[in-house]
Formats: sequence, structure tokens, C-alpha cells
Amino acid sequence: MTIYIIIIIVCAIGVAFCLYKAISRIRALAREASENANSSAKSDDDLLLEECSDPRVAEDNIRKVIRTKRDSAQKALDELQSQIKTLRDGNCNIQLKLIAQHDGDFDRLNKMYSDFDPNTADSKTLFASADYLALKNKCIGKKLPQISRYCANMEELCRAEANVRSLTSILQDWADVDALKEHDKWSLEIQKTLYDKLYATINSPEYIAFQEKKAQWDLYYEGSIYLRGDKEMTLYHIKRDGDKVAVWETRDYNGKILSIDDVMFIQITTTTTEIPTYSTTIYKKPSKLGIAMNEMIWGTAAATASAMSSQNNQSNAPQTKTEREAKIFFKYELGIGPLRTFLESTIDQLVAMFPEKIK
Repeated sequence: MTIYIIIIIVCAIGVAFCLYKAISRIRALAREASENANSSAKSDDDLLLEECSDPRVAEDNIRKVIRTKRDSAQKALDELQSQIKTLRDGNCNIQLKLIAQHDGDFDRLNKMYSDFDPNTADSKTLFASADYLALKNKCIGKKLPQISRYCANMEELCRAEANVRSLTSILQDWADVDALKEHDKWSLEIQKTLYDKLYATINSPEYIAFQEKKAQWDLYYEGSIYLRGDKEMTLYHIKRDGDKVAVWETRDYNGKILSIDDVMFIQITTTTTEIPTYSTTIYKKPSKLGIAMNEMIWGTAAATASAMSSQNNQSNAPQTKTEREAKIFFKYELGIGPLRTFLESTIDQLVAMFPEKIK
């Protein structure tokens, strides 16, 4: 009997130990999930705001954070304004019934609500004041129709209007951050952080140097066309100005001003390819008139066979696609590889730009 008791105790200890291990494992997984959630929740801002050697990328990242947070504030404001409309609509009928009671205490209470100015007053102070609470309780004690609901709605409405003022101010500050308009005080601490980062980025020597490099092509930008490198994915601008030709990269703004003699020629090739078809055999009834004509000449069986053969030949005819490609070649010693385009509109623009260079 004692042995059985020992066995039961050992088994119970084993089960308890297994439960303990299982619970510990569940807690560990929950802790890990929570840490991952927290990590992902702040990963967007962390990744967007991390230091970047390219000032253009850094600027894009910072402005992306600004836009995201500004859009979020705008969404909250839109939802709040919708809520305010619902509260006002819901209170309208109640208010009319209460006003019809000609109760002096309600009139004074209602004036407190109508006089509330979210720009200068604090809803917390108002709704905690002794005068307000005494007047509110007095009206509730009189059992005026729907007075409790009316007071609750009006308090929520005043708080919502105060929040609208706050969100409107936050939205304006986000616009000022994006425009780099200096403030002594911001609505949110993150606004000051982003302002400082954006200001430091666009005033860095690397960013200023890049802007100066970019500005040298402003004269040629209007009317320029896009071409792609022959053996790379880099995009280029090209623009002709009399006997001068400007060629520069669209991203890094490296380029050269060439003479028209530096352009060797433009080659336009046309390629026709057969489009693969995945057709199934579709039987179409031969034309009665066609069969009748063939019957007169060749007989019934031959006419039917001829019509079906003609129909099959038409349905199985291969379809083709024709594409044009234009390449512009420069003198070898310039180190500019051929530039190309497959776009019909760009090909036409290139031909119009260099009509004497068409090969």
C-alpha cells in the first residue's frame, strides 16, 4: 500500500513539474510576442529616422514620417468632427423639449454649455466646478425630461470641441515642420525632433553640394526627354539647345554638355515577334453561301471540306507584335554608352530633336 502511495506522489510531482514547465514556456512565448510587438510598433520610426549617408534618402525618410503622423492626426480630426455632428444632432430635440419647460435653472445650465469656448476655457475645470455641479444636480433632481443624458452629451461635446482645437493646432504644427517654419514651442515633442533632423539634413554640406550639382541642369530640364542606359537601369535626361547637347543622370545629376558633333547617330530598329497562343480548337459553322458556291463547282463533300479547312487556317494564323527601339550613340572617347528607349512617344521626340542624326 505504501508503495502505491509513493508511486502516486511521484506521478503527481511529475505532472506538476510538467505543468510548471508548460506554463513557463507559455509565459516565455507571451513575453517574446510582446517584445516583438513592441519592436515592430516602433520599427517604422526607428528605420525611417536612422542615420543615412545619403542626405536625399534621409530627407525622404523624415518627410515620410511627417506625412504619416500628419495623416494620422487628420484622420483623428475627421472622426472627431463626425462625432461632434452626431452629438449635436442627438441633442437638438432634447434641448428643444427642455427649453419648452421654461425652467430657470436649466436655462442657466444651458448657458454654461453655450458659453463654453474651447479656445479659452478648460472643460475639466468647468465640469468640476461647484457652481456647475450644483446646478446640474438641481436640474437632475427636478427630473426634467432626459436631463441626465443631455448633460452627459453636452459634457462630451465640450470635450470633443476642445480636442478639435488641440488637433487643429497639431496639424498646423505638422505643416510647419514640413515647411521648416521655426517654432519656440511645438505641440508634440516628436515635432521638434523631426524639425531638428530635417533642418540638419538639408543644411548639411553634402545636401547643399547635391542641390548645387542639381541646379546646373535646371536650364536644360524643360523639354528634356528620358532615356535608359544600354547596359544598365540608370535613367538619363537628354536635351538639345542649338548646337549644345546636355546629357545627365536623373538621380546623381552627373553629366556633360556636348556639342552636336559628339552625337554620332541614332539607330532605329523594328522587331516583329510572334505572340505565343494558347488556343483550343473552336469549330465555327462554315458560311452557307460559301458552301453553296463550292457545291456548284466541286460537289457537296469537297465544298464542306474546303470551308472547314479555310476556317481552321484563319483561326490558327499566328499573331505578331511589332516593337521599335531607338538608340543614340556618342563618340567613344566621351565615355557615354548608347542610350535607348522603347517608348513610341519618346522615339518620336528623339527623332524630332536630332533629325539629321537618323541612321
